[in-house]
Amino acid sequence: MQVHTSGNIEVFASRTTVLHDESGRIHHVHMTTILKGGHVPGEAEMEQMARRIAKSRGLPVERLSALHFEAHELAPHKRYAVEPRSKRLIEAPARSP
Repeated sequence: MQVHTSGNIEVFASRTTVLHDESGRIHHVHMTTILKGGHVPGEAEMEQMARRIAKSRGLPVERLSALHFEAHELAPHKRYAVEPRSKRLIEAPARSP
């Protein structure tokens, strides 16, 4: 996924944290955009933010695991899951109509 800005703002990095269940189904996606010169959160901080937001939306965060990766690994209009054994992001099959 690309992040677009206007003016003089320069993006340093874009990172993603997903919260998934043991089957690999993703329940929450949290994207963090870091501007040049800005605070660079570690994975623990990004996970804490993702869990706080997911919990506020009623998700059972205590049963979800986190996976962190660069935002550009997500392509628009595709579905993803986490492969349970390798803990890698994979493209999920399309839903049946």
